[in-house]
Amino acid sequence: MPIDIRPVSDDEFIDFARVDFAAFGGKVDDRVLDSHRPVFEADRSLAAFEGDRLVGTAGSFSFEVTLPGLASVPAAAVSYVGVLPTHRRRGVLSALMRCQLDDVRRRGEPLAVLTASEAGIYGRFGYGPATYTAEYELRRREARLGDDARAEGVELVEGGAVPGLVAGAYESYRRAQVGEVSRTEGWWRTSVEAIQPWADQDGSRFFVVHRRGGEVDGYASYRFRDEWTDSMPDAQLTVSDLWATNPQAEAALVSYLLSIDLVAKVKLEGRPVEDPLRWRLVDGRQLRTRRVADHLWCRPVDAAAALAARRYRAEGELCLEIRDELCPWNEGHLVVEGGPDGASCRYEKSCPADLALGPAELGSVLLGGVRPSSLARAGRLAELRPGALARADLMLGSDPAPWCGTEF
Repeated sequence: MPIDIRPVSDDEFIDFARVDFAAFGGKVDDRVLDSHRPVFEADRSLAAFEGDRLVGTAGSFSFEVTLPGLASVPAAAVSYVGVLPTHRRRGVLSALMRCQLDDVRRRGEPLAVLTASEAGIYGRFGYGPATYTAEYELRRREARLGDDARAEGVELVEGGAVPGLVAGAYESYRRAQVGEVSRTEGWWRTSVEAIQPWADQDGSRFFVVHRRGGEVDGYASYRFRDEWTDSMPDAQLTVSDLWATNPQAEAALVSYLLSIDLVAKVKLEGRPVEDPLRWRLVDGRQLRTRRVADHLWCRPVDAAAALAARRYRAEGELCLEIRDELCPWNEGHLVVEGGPDGASCRYEKSCPADLALGPAELGSVLLGGVRPSSLARAGRLAELRPGALARADLMLGSDPAPWCGTEF
């Protein structure tokens, strides 16, 4: 039976979400599904139907991404991508992703971004890993901060108050953090209210803000799992979101998290690979790295617009030979002229290319966290003119490295 693809309405959200959760092995009921409704944008949804039966889903959120130079561009934050186990290996996912790229182009969004459940899936659709995160662990009783660390200005807040309290401060923070994405009102509501269907959900949730002069300038959310061993407190604290607009606020939040009684172990999820916390500790070895993984994947939908929007670490010019079967409008010799103050892009057939690459490779280097020379050594892109790789590394880099701490 042929597969038809179309958006769904708000009234069809429950059926749409059931298929998405089923694809990921989540057990759900209407209460769980309703708690995820605030983030849903029906007009950005795509559903695959076999007759009257919904068998596959894809969607996106209306986000923005901060590029090197702190410019901000619209991006489709891809989510809800799933196909029922009974309908895999039939081209359903490929059809959904192709339709979605066409829709993103019609909306005039130069980028699509996602977080990948399986890294082997999305490269063939032109997505490349652009930011990386780390998961750390601390034994609380052994982890000491410097003597100037104080948990002052930190207060506990109710989950329902979080969006109104922190959304403005978060927007200021993310505009100063390359690689970070905006968070919609629906995202904030879902982040504090959603009931997750996964078996590993455990512990009571808490939310804290940091204030300076009455204004919120930092935020953390964490789960507290109560546990006792041999009549001794052995609780685990899992921090899932931690950010601040200035180092002092972040230090105060960290100091608070390391001062909570009954806690034996603190786990920090989704942190920068170059986390300043290591340097705040008296003994940096106490920050044990448990995992480093890719996080934000980028896909240039309008390569020229994306490259023109960002800034470059050094003045220079690059001619990129882009191959892009799924988005053929990106193909050709694209000349990038840029520096710290701005950039321009144009297609020029007669320009001799410096580098040859595909959309996934361009997506990886776009935010400055992946060096073109690293991809070249792996055979992922080609240097066509001597010296071009060194110039590309210098121009495209970002200091510090990009980071995205947002889950979607």
